[in-house]
Amino acid sequence: MQLYYFTGADYALSNIALRRVKVSSLDRLNDPFEWLGPACEQRSDRAALRDLKKKMAEKNGLICFSEDWTNPVHWSHYADQHRGIALGFEVDPTIVEKVHYENVRTVIENLGTVLGSFKDGNASHDWIVKEVICRKFKHWEYEQEWRAFVTLDPTTLDNGNYFLDFNGQLRLNKVLVGANCTITKATLQRAIGELAGIELKKMRLAFNTFNICEQKDPTRFS
Repeated sequence: MQLYYFTGADYALSNIALRRVKVSSLDRLNDPFEWLGPACEQRSDRAALRDLKKKMAEKNGLICFSEDWTNPVHWSHYADQHRGIALGFEVDPTIVEKVHYENVRTVIENLGTVLGSFKDGNASHDWIVKEVICRKFKHWEYEQEWRAFVTLDPTTLDNGNYFLDFNGQLRLNKVLVGANCTITKATLQRAIGELAGIELKKMRLAFNTFNICEQKDPTRFS
């Protein structure tokens, strides 16, 4: 499936050249309700979720993608106010989970028992990903987000950040350059190097809608 990873221009250039993408920490995500998708009336449930978050963040992270590159809000929020780049990937659907957006926090029967069983190693990661990590407030729906749940690899640690190398399950196939990005095509082509099958496109603001679209004028991107 085709998904997009939005980032600043310098980070994108580094990611392309080094054939990797940054893994986000589970405890540094920008939604304050992360990990609080389930309704938690009991103090013990809230404490259990905090403990689980801390425990899982020591060994796991996320890569956040969107299925849409045409929304200008993506570029404003996650690509340095249209000065950044969206990296397009062909992603193995088995490694990502779609985020579900809700107005009401889900009530999970026996939440404390379920969380307790996870601590004992009996509950599955899939349950945590679907019911906790991939539940967000309805107003985030514009992101059209998919998440890859990644085990942190100490061999990829670089300046305090973890990375996932491009591979058969995560294949770069598009580089979409923001409307206000000043990086040249030649600079990007040097970073792409011998990577085959990469579409390199410049973006612009649409003339008749509130969308982002492809810049067709070759003189605007060189």
